[in-house]
Amino acid sequence: LAYPSPLHDAKGNIVGAFNVMVDVTEMKNLEDDLRQAVTHFETLVSNLPGEVAKLHYGPDNQKRLLYLAGTGQDRNAFQAGPELPPEEFKRLFHPDDHHLLFEEVPKRLRESGYSEMRFRVMKKNGAFAWVLTRESVIERLPDGSLITEAVSLDVTKEMETEEALAKSQRKFRELLQALPVGVFTVDIDGTIQIYNDAAAAIWGRRPRSDKAHWLTEAWLEDAQGSPLAKEDGDITTWAMTPDGTPLPVYERPMQQSMRQGKLLK
Repeated sequence: LAYPSPLHDAKGNIVGAFNVMVDVTEMKNLEDDLRQAVTHFETLVSNLPGEVAKLHYGPDNQKRLLYLAGTGQDRNAFQAGPELPPEEFKRLFHPDDHHLLFEEVPKRLRESGYSEMRFRVMKKNGAFAWVLTRESVIERLPDGSLITEAVSLDVTKEMETEEALAKSQRKFRELLQALPVGVFTVDIDGTIQIYNDAAAAIWGRRPRSDKAHWLTEAWLEDAQGSPLAKEDGDITTWAMTPDGTPLPVYERPMQQSMRQGKLLK
């Protein structure tokens, strides 16, 4: 790298020049390496299965997209670029998610510097896709603005699967509820999951809450929903050893079988 400087005579005329030469080979190599690394990074980001974004939140929490890359951006209805009017920007997200995106998320980012959420974004065909986004604050500006980076992944199929499973579970519960025979199910800890009306009619009682244990005093309502007296509702004495000693709940065969995952004889 050369720094030329002119030489002047007494009258101010240029009569020559001198150069200061500096060896910048190492600096030039570093610049080339950095440029190549940036190119590789941009290529990597552009091939991600989701999106990587950089956003700006103004002091009033108005959101502006600064940068967007990744394969998923080809499916979305917006790109980074000139700022869209607030209402136009909001239109690109599902109306039911506006409170989350434009009120809750900025609040989380300002308080903790991090936010993770699922929301729906408009695709180019006008339909909405579910995305899972993790967003972190990378800079807090003097005027109160935030600069954030976010990574998003399309989870539409996962959400559809979860909804299908929930729908199947609801149908299963409705089917059990309609059976003319008494049915109740419990998890490995003995907490009641399903308890149908026929079971309530047979046993003369039903769990007071969804967290009721199948062999504790949590069962304190009769089949009609009226509270039972403690002595009427206490069924912990229904199991006992041969000498008449009450058997603690977690020592009973059914509980041990569930915890060990095998049938006890």
